[in-house]
Amino acid sequence: MMSKEIEHSKTSFIFIGAQWCRACKPSLEEQFLQNPLLQEDSIGVMVIYFSDKSHFDKLLSEVNYKGSAYRFDSRSGLDKMVANNILKKIIPDFQKVNYMPIMLEIDSLGNYSHWSLRIPSSCAPNEN
Repeated sequence: MMSKEIEHSKTSFIFIGAQWCRACKPSLEEQFLQNPLLQEDSIGVMVIYFSDKSHFDKLLSEVNYKGSAYRFDSRSGLDKMVANNILKKIIPDFQKVNYMPIMLEIDSLGNYSHWSLRIPSSCAPNEN
């Protein structure tokens, strides 16, 4: 799974979050969607979230969001595994999803870095 925006952009940003993560919604709202870079047409943006409900849908509809959004039903312990499989398709050398939220910046060569990542104690790394 790779959106056209991500595939054809010089720089891309990816956010991965889950309903069970208390820090994911504020991180998406305050750190990710408020970044002025995400409003540029040359930037690819993708939001991936795991939720049984659509509270992320409402948030995305309230902002000027131009990217792609994908919602998966939350399976708690399996969310990290599914997120890892998605990221492995986009970034072959991605190590492992141990926590959420994850915010990544990817350049046109496929190099990536964590961006504005904060790991609250409620979402600390947890091996599955």
